Amino acid sequence: MITWTTEISIADLLLAASILIAAVGLFLNFLQMRKNNLQKRAEYMINLYNQYTSDPDMTDIYYKIEYGEFDYNEEFHQSSEEKKLDKLLGFFENIAKLYTMKNITLDDLKYSAYEFLVIYQDNSVKQYIRFLERWFSQRGIKVKPYEAFQKVGKILEKEMYSHESNVA
Repeated sequence: MITWTTEISIADLLLAASILIAAVGLFLNFLQMRKNNLQKRAEYMINLYNQYTSDPDMTDIYYKIEYGEFDYNEEFHQSSEEKKLDKLLGFFENIAKLYTMKNITLDDLKYSAYEFLVIYQDNSVKQYIRFLERWFSQRGIKVKPYEAFQKVGKILEKEMYSHESNVA
């Protein structure tokens, strides 16, 4: 027959205290790991941004896009501007892939959301990507060019873009 006793020994108290201390330690360890992870992701995004801003090819074509000076036309193909745009799109494609692989979060993308959207929303850039889609298709390539960039651009547009512009 089972009997219950209401006595608590010092050994029982020490065991309970040890379990509580271990649980608190695990919780504090979890908080520290989370903080370190956030800090490392922030540093990584800043390093990526610095890599972008220190590359004259990417900044040159980016500023043309930002100020409406980039024009996709027949003379664009095989030009130095095409190489610069491919480099820029490839860079932002890699950032987008990091997001789709869940290595970075939507909050992490805030570091480069403005630049991402400037490029994603530009009509000449969209025309170039459509050209590449046809080019790939004609060659039987099933992969879409800059697919992650386009997917993440759509997400950023939905989450971080106001259609009510205050620009005069």
